[in-house]
Amino acid sequence: MSIMARARKPLSEESRTTSPAPGWYPDPSGAPGKRYFDGRQWAEYLADPPGAPRAVITPWPTRRRIPIWVWIAVTVVLVTVALAVGRLASTQREASPPAASSSTPAAPPPTPPGPQAPPHSHLVNITLPAGSTATGGQAVPGLEVWHVPLRIPDTVADLRPQLPINAPYDELPWCAETIEVSGAITRWTWGSAEDLLLIEVGPYYPTVGASADGTQVTISRHRDRTGVGCG
Repeated sequence: MSIMARARKPLSEESRTTSPAPGWYPDPSGAPGKRYFDGRQWAEYLADPPGAPRAVITPWPTRRRIPIWVWIAVTVVLVTVALAVGRLASTQREASPPAASSSTPAAPPPTPPGPQAPPHSHLVNITLPAGSTATGGQAVPGLEVWHVPLRIPDTVADLRPQLPINAPYDELPWCAETIEVSGAITRWTWGSAEDLLLIEVGPYYPTVGASADGTQVTISRHRDRTGVGCG
């Protein structure tokens, strides 16, 4: 017989007339277990019968507290790392060159080198033809020797208009213009035996006794030691 069936079993006359205080009492029907009496009547349900398993209540796990010294140690480590990162970033900014401003105009591309300007004499106010180069004669005071990449007539035609022919030069009196046809030499002189200015255009000799293409221009100013100056 089930519990509910036992609960519906008619109660004895005694149980209906007795009015104990509210509470759990042995089942007045004689069935195992206890029945609740509320002061007026017996409840239809019974308490857990003997030997019935009880519900196990699992308590909530106790939260473990972290010691305060652990929090302090973690805070110190975080602050130290933040300071180190800040110093490293500052050092990198100081070491890096400043970025070019977008408003700064870009530097213009380099200009390709143009043709070299013709050289100028240091003894007289003349400019040699383009491409002329100085030779070893410049090591002697008062003397210039140039190699001109032109024929002799072209070099004479380039220099003659720059010279005061038949007129004084730098307070030196005009002396003469000499042309040696055999040696293809043109020579202009000013001054005297004590202070002689001589400009000579002739064949180019890179070495003694060996001529080469081009013209040799010799400019000298010193005492006349050649016997070609003004007498």
